[in-house]
Amino acid sequence: MADDKYAHCIHPYPVRHRRRVPFRPQIETPPDLVRRLVEIGHLDHEIDRYILSEPDYLDLLVEVLSVNIHQSVKLEGSRIALGEAARTTRSTLLGNPPRHMESSRREVRNHVLVWTQPARWHPPWSRETVEALHGTLFDGVDEEARPGELTRKQMAVYSDKGEELYIGCPAEHVGKELDSLVDWVNRHSGAYFPLVSAAVFFHEFESIHPFEEGNGRAGRTLFHLLLENQGLPNSRFCQVEKYLIRDPELYYRILRWTDFKGSYLELVDYFTDALLESYREAVRRLEAKDLLTHDLDETGRRLLVRARRHGTWFSVREAAAWVGGRGDQTVRSHLNELVRRGALRATGATRSRRYAFASGTLPPVVSETRVPEGTPPPGDPQAPPTG
Repeated sequence: MADDKYAHCIHPYPVRHRRRVPFRPQIETPPDLVRRLVEIGHLDHEIDRYILSEPDYLDLLVEVLSVNIHQSVKLEGSRIALGEAARTTRSTLLGNPPRHMESSRREVRNHVLVWTQPARWHPPWSRETVEALHGTLFDGVDEEARPGELTRKQMAVYSDKGEELYIGCPAEHVGKELDSLVDWVNRHSGAYFPLVSAAVFFHEFESIHPFEEGNGRAGRTLFHLLLENQGLPNSRFCQVEKYLIRDPELYYRILRWTDFKGSYLELVDYFTDALLESYREAVRRLEAKDLLTHDLDETGRRLLVRARRHGTWFSVREAAAWVGGRGDQTVRSHLNELVRRGALRATGATRSRRYAFASGTLPPVVSETRVPEGTPPPGDPQAPPTG
C-alpha cells in the first residue's frame, strides 16, 4: 500500500468525532473493490484445503497470534518483545500459563483468551458485550484503564508535543452512540461483505473512543471477531496487523481523514488492501506446510477437509455421504490410506471401525488452569467413542 495512494488525505487538526445516532453509514465503493473482495473470499475458502501436522498447526497459530497481538499492543506503548509475546501465546494455547506474570505478559495472555474464542463473542452484541470484552482484555493489566467501564470524561488524542489531534465523543453521549453502533452491527452489518462491515465498525468505535484507555486494542480485537464471525473464519491464520499498522502514521491518518471527510471510501480501500495482502501471505505459508495432500486425489482431499470440519469420530457410512457417488468399500479404502499416511486416526475393525481427523488440532483455550499431560480435551478425537 503506497503512501502516495492516500496523499490527498490531508486535514487540519484537531479532528472531531461526528455524532451519528442512529448509525446508518453511507459507504462509497473504492475502485476494484469487488475483485479484491472476491479474491479474499476465495482465499478464505482455499485455506480449508490445507492440512497441517499438529506441531506445524500449533507453530502457525503461535506465530500469527503473537505477531498480531504484539503489533497491536506495541502500537499503544507496550514494550514486550515479540519473542516473549510468542512464548506467552504458546503457553496460553497449551493451557499452561505461569501462575504469576507481569502486566505486559498478562495483556498478551488476555488477548489470546479472547482471540481464540470467537464463538463466545458472536453477535448479536450489546453495550455490555463491549464492556465485558474490554474488561477481559485489561483485567490485571492496567487499572487506570478502568477495565469494562465506559469513560466519564471527554476523550482526546494528543501528539508527543501535547498538540490536540482528535476529540472523541462527549462522555454524556458515549453510551447512546455505542448502543447505536452495536445495533447497526446486529441489524444491518450482515448486508455487507465482512471486511467492509468490520472496517466501518472499527472506525466508528475508535471515533467514539468509549474507554479511557485501550480503545485501539479493544477495537482491533472486535474487528477480528467480526471478520471471523461474519464470514471469514480463516482470517485467524492471517497476520492482519502486520499490514494494517505497519505504517502507524498512515494508519492514523486514514482514521482521522475518515472522521474529517465523513466518507468511508479510503478507509475501506486501505483495510481491503491490508487484509488481501495478509491472506495471500497466509496461503503461501500454509501451502509450504501442507501435509500429505499434494499427491492425494480429489476424493481423499474432500474426505480430509470434511473430517477436519466434522471434528469427532465418524463411520464409513457417514463419510460416504460427504463424497456422494462413491461406494462404502471405495470410501473405506480411501480412509484407510489416510490412516496409513497419518492424516486420520482409526479405532475398531471392519464394520465397527471409526475414524477421526488427526492433524491440526489443539485443546480449547478456556482458562488459566493447567491441563495435566495426557488428558484429552473435551471433544478431542484422540478419545475413542464410548458405547
